Amino acid sequence: MPPDELHAAHGNWQDRLLHRPVCDLLGCRLPLVLAGMDGMDGMGGVGGVACAELAAAVAQAGGFGFLGMVREPVALIREEVAQLRAAGVARFGVNLIPSATEPALLAAQVDACIDLRAPVLGLFWDVVPELIRRVVDAGMLVVQQVGSVDDAHRAEAAGAGVLVVQGVEAGGHVRAVQPLVQLLPEVLASARVPVLAAGGVSDGADVATLLALGAQGAVLGTALIATHESFAHAHHKRRVVEADAWQGVGRVDAVVGAGEQLRRIAAEAAQMLRTAADEPPPIELSSPVCYAREFELTRDDAIDRASLAAELDALLEGARAAVRLTLSDCASVEGAGDVQSQLATLRRDEVKWCGMLMAALQSMGAEASTRTSPFLAEAASITDPGERLAALLRRRQGDATQRLRALLPQVVDERLSDGLAEMLRAYQRG
Repeated sequence: MPPDELHAAHGNWQDRLLHRPVCDLLGCRLPLVLAGMDGMDGMGGVGGVACAELAAAVAQAGGFGFLGMVREPVALIREEVAQLRAAGVARFGVNLIPSATEPALLAAQVDACIDLRAPVLGLFWDVVPELIRRVVDAGMLVVQQVGSVDDAHRAEAAGAGVLVVQGVEAGGHVRAVQPLVQLLPEVLASARVPVLAAGGVSDGADVATLLALGAQGAVLGTALIATHESFAHAHHKRRVVEADAWQGVGRVDAVVGAGEQLRRIAAEAAQMLRTAADEPPPIELSSPVCYAREFELTRDDAIDRASLAAELDALLEGARAAVRLTLSDCASVEGAGDVQSQLATLRRDEVKWCGMLMAALQSMGAEASTRTSPFLAEAASITDPGERLAALLRRRQGDATQRLRALLPQVVDERLSDGLAEMLRAYQRG
C-alpha cells in the first residue's frame, strides 16, 4: 500500500474512535480544538498566539481552530479571517472576552464577526446573555468557556451551543477555582449541549481520559504554543519546551509543526481508547468497519435495544467512576511505585472501556450517560489509596464481572460482543 493510502486508512480508524457529535456541529474530524489564545503583551493590535497560520494548520490536520482576537482592531479580525478562508478553511471561530474589552471596540468586533459570517464565536469570562442571544440570532454558533456550574447554566440558558469547561490547571486567563476532573462531571450532570474540556491538556492520554469522563472533546492551548505556526515569541516557545513542571507543560518537549502535534495527540488518544475489536486495518487497503452501522438484534434470545442501552450505560458509569478514582489517586500516591503503577494501568484500561461503551451507544443512536456510578462516593469514603485500589479491584471482579457474564450471551453484534468479552477478561484478571 502506498504511504499516503496507509496513512489515510489508519487516519480513518483513528477518526472513528475519536469522532464525537460536537465534531459535526463545529465542522471538524477530530474533537481537538485550538484555544483562542490572545496577545501576550496585553496591548492588542499585533495579533494573539492563535492567528490564522496556526488556526489553519490545526484545521487542516482535522481539528478546529479559534483566532485569538481579544482587544484586537476590527481591521485585523477581517485580515485574519480572509487569510483563513484563502487557506481553504471554511469552519473556524473568533475568540473574544467581553469583560476585557472596551465596550465600543467589543461592539465593533461583534458587528464585524456577524458581517463576515464567521461560523463560530468563542466567549469567555463573564456570561453576557444579551450578547449570546444577539450572536445566535445572527446565525452563529456560540462556544462559551466557563469556570463554574453557575456560569454553565447561564450560558446554556442564553443560547450557547457548546460549553468549554475550564479547570484551574489552565494557563492564560483562568476563571476556574476547581480542578478539571472535579468541575467537568458537575457540569456534565446537567448540560444539554456538547461539553469540551480545557486545562492542562497536553497529550493523547489527557484527551482520552476527558472523553472517557464524558467530555466530547478537548481544548488545547499550551500544547500548541510551542509550534512553528504559533505567533508566540521564540523565547516564549523555548521557555515552554524547557519547563519541567506547572501542570501539563512539562510534557511539551520540542517545537514542532502544529499538524504534527495534533496528529500525535490524536494517535495517542486513539491508541488508548482502542480495544481488540478496533485493530487498525491490515496492509491491504480495505473499507474500515464503522460503528455507525445498525446493530443486528435478530436472534430470539437477543436483548432488546432499550435494555442493551441501559446495561451499557451501567457499565459505562462504573468504568467512569474507576477513571476518576485512579486519576486522583495517581497524584496522591506519587512515589509509591507498585500502587501507582497499578493505578496507571487500571486507568488506561477503564478509559478504553469507556470509549468502547460510548461508541457502541452512539452507534445505536442512544445518548450515552454522563453520570458516574455511586461506587465513586463509596470508594471516596475510604481514606487509604491502597484500600481504595483493593475496593476497585473487588468491584471489577464482582458486580461488573457478573453483569458482563449475564449480558454477553444476549449480544448479537459481533464487534460489541468482542469488546465486551475483552472487558470481561480484563476484569477477571483483576
